[in-house]
Amino acid sequence: SYHPALCISLSNSSSSIQCDRSQSFFNFNKADYLKISSFLGSFNWYSTFHPLDIDSAFNTFYDALHQSILDFVPKCTFRKSTYPPWYSHELKQIVTLKKTAHVRFKSSLSSHDYQEFSFLRAKFKYLSKKCFLDYAKQADCSLKSNPKKFWQFMNNSRSNHKDIPKVVSLNGTSSCNEHESAEMFSSYFSSVYSSKVIPCDFESPDIYSFDLPNNVSLSLDDVYQKLSELHCNKSVGPDGLPGVFLSKLKSIISYPLWILLRRSLDEGIFPHILKLGSITRQF
Repeated sequence: SYHPALCISLSNSSSSIQCDRSQSFFNFNKADYLKISSFLGSFNWYSTFHPLDIDSAFNTFYDALHQSILDFVPKCTFRKSTYPPWYSHELKQIVTLKKTAHVRFKSSLSSHDYQEFSFLRAKFKYLSKKCFLDYAKQADCSLKSNPKKFWQFMNNSRSNHKDIPKVVSLNGTSSCNEHESAEMFSSYFSSVYSSKVIPCDFESPDIYSFDLPNNVSLSLDDVYQKLSELHCNKSVGPDGLPGVFLSKLKSIISYPLWILLRRSLDEGIFPHILKLGSITRQF
């Protein structure tokens, strides 16, 4: 059946998800997928999409997905840890005990309290180094299986070394002057790039336009299979939908998604909502 009340603005439903993410996040691992499936399964998708143009149909489908998240996916508050990622639970406890012992010693100036504080300080240094080396070893071994963890470790390691070098050298010449150092960088980059000017005809650019192939073979099984491949994708795109969420609902959303994709190909229209993207930089 058609749900007119569901046709809320996509920008409104999406923005509510995006804005809340800065302070909290949706825990898709604890989502009630039975209720979500029941909600999405209550639609007669063919009748719902039929009177709508392709953009409105896609927006309605996304609104249904976003509404199911708002209704059946619990929110969790995100609290960023002040400890480095390699700190173990035991090491965090020692940090607390060490601080307490230090305060106690400063107050009493007792030799016994100092010995206790000194012991915890030494234990902290030993365990901290051990935890860091263990974490570095795990990150190194997970480069292939979990590259995200490896690069996260690399970025955290580099965060403590952001100082600009005091001395810059080029072709046997060194300088600690900021202006001269900048000129050295400019000279080096100029030497490795070509200054050749490539002529461009902006009046008649050699650009070809292509229509969407309406004769492409796209079956319901194709859509189901592609959704199944998202079972490990936990990243959230600009639409607020993680891949694992779509994968778990593949039995319910394969059909409406197939209708939309088929219409997009047949009508030669690429929906605006699918043109959204995110660009990130990896340092």
